[in-house]
Amino acid sequence: MTGPSQERRPDEDLNDDDLNAMVDQLGAMERSRKMRTAVIFVIGMTVTVAVIWWMATNTEALFRPDLDYMEGELQMLEESTDPVCRTIEAQVFELADDFGEYDLRFEEGILSDDEREVEHLRETARAFRSRFEQVSTKMDDAVFNESRAREAGNPPIAEQLGEWFGYMDNEFRILDEMADRQLMTLRGEEVEQRGHKWEDPENLRDVVLMTIDENLEEFRVWARRGAHFCGAAPEGVEPWSQ
Repeated sequence: MTGPSQERRPDEDLNDDDLNAMVDQLGAMERSRKMRTAVIFVIGMTVTVAVIWWMATNTEALFRPDLDYMEGELQMLEESTDPVCRTIEAQVFELADDFGEYDLRFEEGILSDDEREVEHLRETARAFRSRFEQVSTKMDDAVFNESRAREAGNPPIAEQLGEWFGYMDNEFRILDEMADRQLMTLRGEEVEQRGHKWEDPENLRDVVLMTIDENLEEFRVWARRGAHFCGAAPEGVEPWSQ
């Protein structure tokens, strides 16, 4: 996947195959997450032991600033000045903050008996999906530091970021559909039985919300704690300065 789907709008119908394919993809991401968590735990324990040993043998150096690292971080940020790319980053951070205010509300309300709340959350899921899609459309005009991806042996940044937006699009589409089905139930309408993971909506809700949280955190880590993915502003374009 190279970007968020733009074939359907939030108010368009999705067929069973579409929705089940999205849930299958979500399940694959969940298995990958559990595997990464196990690996990270083992690595974390190893690093912790190594750090404790290092602290015991290098106490005098503990509080000395790493000037070379700090200088490298500053240089990296100075080179990541493309305004379109940095706007993408800033707007995703804003979306992450906004979703943080709704995370618990989705968890408690999307399958509740409060019809008004469920309807509000359906519209909220659609609004988040639309906002993420709007941000993703800026990618064509952004300058990415593709050299960092090549040096690390990773796919092009544009491809990675497009795939990430595609995942976010899928997850909010599932929340939209989940709320829609709950509204039909509350209104006494017939709800088509899909089987698959839809048979356990509470678990599906939890997996979707957890995946959204994880994806947003991975973006934050990628942008702030790793090698910044934005490139330099093109000649004649005012660099990002915020």
